[in-house]
Order: sequence, then C-alpha cells, then structure tokens
Amino acid sequence: MAIKSLATAFLAAPCLFVNAYPGIHRRTDYAAVPPCTYPYTSFDYIGCFTDSQSPFTLGFNPELDSKSLTVELCTASCKANGFRYAGVEYRGECRCGNSVTGSLTTQDQCSLPCNGNHTQVCGGSNHMSVYMDPTFKPTDPTTISDYQSLGCYTEGTSGHAVFYRQSSFDPSALTTETCLKICKSQNFPFAATEFSRE
Repeated sequence: MAIKSLATAFLAAPCLFVNAYPGIHRRTDYAAVPPCTYPYTSFDYIGCFTDSQSPFTLGFNPELDSKSLTVELCTASCKANGFRYAGVEYRGECRCGNSVTGSLTTQDQCSLPCNGNHTQVCGGSNHMSVYMDPTFKPTDPTTISDYQSLGCYTEGTSGHAVFYRQSSFDPSALTTETCLKICKSQNFPFAATEFSRE
C-alpha cells in the first residue's frame, strides 16, 4: 500500500480511528474532519463543567455552525476527530478533548437551549455540558505498544512520507522506541525512522 493511499484510508474513516489506535489521540492544532455520518454508540452525559477558556475545558474546536448546533452534531464531530469528550456551551459552541480540565458544577449552570434543537441543553455562560464516548478505550500514555508496524516505505516524490519531523532527541542514539515515544507524546498517529538518524 502506498503512503498516499494509507493516509487517505486513515482520513476517510476517522470514526474508526480510536478503536484501531486506542492510545493515540488526535492533536488539537489541526483542521477538523467532518462529523460521523453513520450510526455509532451515543455519548453519555457526565455533567456540567466550568469553562474558564484559559485554557478551555476541552481544547479542540471543530468549528461547527453555531446556528444549527445540536448535541448529536457536536458528539458526531468529536467522535470523527478521535476525541473522548464532547462539550456544548452557550447555545452554539462545540469543543472536543481527551481530558476535561474544568470543575464539575451544579446542573443549573447549564440551562441554555441549543440553537439547533431548543429541547436540548447546550451549556451556559462559561459553563459546558460535557458528554463522554463510552466506547473509547482506556490508554496508558507511558506505553508505545499501540503503534503497529506497517512495513517499509519509500519517501514521497514531493515531500516526506511522514511530514512532522522531530528534533528533540540525540540522533546518534536514535532507536525505534525513542521515535515512537516522541511521536506518541505529541499525539501523532504515524511514526517513521530513516537514515539511522532521523
């Protein structure tokens, strides 16, 4: 399988990503992929949380249309992007993450109706209604066993096969394990080594 087709397969089935690679989470500094369009297990509501917004209770913004936001649209987007948690806030804001940094508070702080479905609650002012994916597998960030070898590949003709090069290690002491640990610590789904030093 060529690198191009492998990358396409990964992006074309984002809702399968968490189950296939349970310990590797999507980074929060990349553009969002579209929401899941096929049935999946519904997220469970876990409560109303404060959102100081510095940092956000959930760090990833899938940039959905605030005028049509529903709980289902937000959870589908977070599911597609590989996140465990989805949060709705202030009628029309959706955020995703793999950990919740805000504090659990009383339910009356989350009482605003969602713009896309007024029968649903979409948080409050600086308060977020948070949902959790019950199918998300627990992970151990200290292990690299969830990476699977995909074989040996040639470099791309118009760029590197894996474009996020790392430099926070001693090239003369590079091992496969070192590379995997560095890439996992930064939530990269793929890792590769070449030339014995990169």
